[in-house]
Amino acid sequence: MTRRDLLLAACAPGLRAEGSGAVRVRVLELFHPQTAELAAAGGGRVRLETARGERTIEGAQRYEATLEGGVVRGAGAPVRVRLEGRIERVYPGPVEVTPEGGELRLVATLELEAAVAAIVAAEAGPRAPREAQRAQAIAARSFLLAAKGRHQGYAFCDTTHCHHLTEADAESVEAARATAGLRLLYRGAPVEALSTRRCGGETRTPAETGLSGGRGYPYFPAVCEPCRKHPSAWRREWPAEQVRAVIERPGAEGARLEVVRRLGWSALPSNEYSVEVEREGYVM
Repeated sequence: MTRRDLLLAACAPGLRAEGSGAVRVRVLELFHPQTAELAAAGGGRVRLETARGERTIEGAQRYEATLEGGVVRGAGAPVRVRLEGRIERVYPGPVEVTPEGGELRLVATLELEAAVAAIVAAEAGPRAPREAQRAQAIAARSFLLAAKGRHQGYAFCDTTHCHHLTEADAESVEAARATAGLRLLYRGAPVEALSTRRCGGETRTPAETGLSGGRGYPYFPAVCEPCRKHPSAWRREWPAEQVRAVIERPGAEGARLEVVRRLGWSALPSNEYSVEVEREGYVM
């Protein structure tokens, strides 16, 4: 779906109100953290469950989660997570830190509407028109309700595989509240409303992306004139052996998915690219 599609979706006949719930989202995965600093945000207290017992942190107190420290669960006040020298985020719900595969797996549990607002803040941004933000909220809520079960141990991630998240702002909170409970339906079921900031001029069906188990939906694909007329550019450099599948099958969604599943969901942003050979590998 493009932003134009999202605007149309806000007025679509297949809208229905849906109750709230909670979703588990793996966060900050792209940073492959090996340590993470936890603190209380907003002047509150965070209760920690650690391998050494329970404790409470507040004010300027910090707790460092490490690979050797076992599972850590923090709840109570909003939890501030800091990866030193890299990024800092505040999550309004509980955060669980688990050592796994040589890095820390951080999972935040968010109320559905809090997750919707966080997605709108990341995907639409505060400068997007108000109705576009509201349409993005409906699409995000529909996706969260329809696409559960993408991961084991948590429902979604904050990479392009699922949805980017950031701290909600006043505009994104308003968009979530104004559309609270509204979702897109197809044949009585929530729509897996995949969206993109830039589609390159044409979206692809869920079956083409390999993200729907082969199911096809009549509302995909769609031609998007704004993105076709104003394409965005990107550049990536990779050693040949890492992207051989894409080189051998240029433009194929299946080949791109092979690469991004191995190298990360931001490794190749689209299927529209040219390939140049350099001494150390390839430039897309």
